[in-house]
Amino acid sequence: MAGLLAEKPHIYTSKCRYHFRQMNHFQFKHYSQLLNGQFNSFFRFCIIGAINLILSILLIMMFVELFHSSYLVATSLNWIITNLIGFILNKQFTFRSFNTRWTKELIRYLFVMASSFLLSLMFMFLMVDIVGLNYLVSAVCMAFIMTVPNYFAHKFWSFIGDKA
Repeated sequence: MAGLLAEKPHIYTSKCRYHFRQMNHFQFKHYSQLLNGQFNSFFRFCIIGAINLILSILLIMMFVELFHSSYLVATSLNWIITNLIGFILNKQFTFRSFNTRWTKELIRYLFVMASSFLLSLMFMFLMVDIVGLNYLVSAVCMAFIMTVPNYFAHKFWSFIGDKA
């Protein structure tokens, strides 16, 4: 009897370890499928967005604090710089577009980003001058707000190649 009781915890422990390994394998497999699946380009878009957000904050701070530009001028200059970087990174890394007619993609990309920029500029004015938020807080808020619409516009229009 003592031998049976001593073996049962060992049996249950090994079964638990087996199920735990299976569960971890399933979770890892599930997450890897998620990352390699349809959401992968959105995650890459967010990574590039985070890089551009950090660059944007640094550029806006530099233009406002060092060069004493208005936040609207700083936002405009920031837009030009980060969108050129964003186009290259999104074309190659996010949407993996190898279309040789990159000028068409660039025009579409800039149209989407110009529309986004005008909305951002309007909301920046509202948040800073009307509501009284800090210009950096407003810039970060706009970056988060515009992420999803920009992603879908680029995915289904800017980088679709010759299909449209």
